[in-house]
Amino acid sequence: IRENINYSDVTTIYSPLAQFVFLLSHAIAPGSVLVMKSLLVICELIGILFLALSLKKLELPVAGIILYAWNPLMIKVFAGSGHADSILVMTLCATAYFVINEMKSMTAIAFGLAILSKISPIFLVPFIVRRVGWLRSCFIGFVVFLGYLPFVDAGQNLFAGFLKFAREWQFNPGIYAF
Repeated sequence: IRENINYSDVTTIYSPLAQFVFLLSHAIAPGSVLVMKSLLVICELIGILFLALSLKKLELPVAGIILYAWNPLMIKVFAGSGHADSILVMTLCATAYFVINEMKSMTAIAFGLAILSKISPIFLVPFIVRRVGWLRSCFIGFVVFLGYLPFVDAGQNLFAGFLKFAREWQFNPGIYAF
């Protein structure tokens, strides 16, 4: 489906974990957008499950999960558009669940996967390190290292797509130009 991709000449901006999900989708049914969206919806559903388990552990009303699960924006973005942020939702919800249950090694591993799904969780590192300790924090780095290992031969081009979009992409040209 490469011919349907905008800016197909630009190196991907997708994270290693998202690329793994795309690879899995391709292995199941090459070129199937439906299979890809289905995998991303499954990630969202796993995230919802972790969120529900977290609410239960905190003795909060689990029924409140409906407010999130039936949010039209989540349904549109993940099921309709097939947005890879559902992977981030899943890994961050797993991280929160493991924090709540004081499962320090699993917290570090889930958080490493969150960083592999999108770089933005890196800002939470100090909070996670405080929860899991310095030694288990090494798991975070190890998971991230393993996730990027298949891309080691990309060299300087590893983040080329991200940098190109950061420099040139415009969503709202009036505000962007200002």
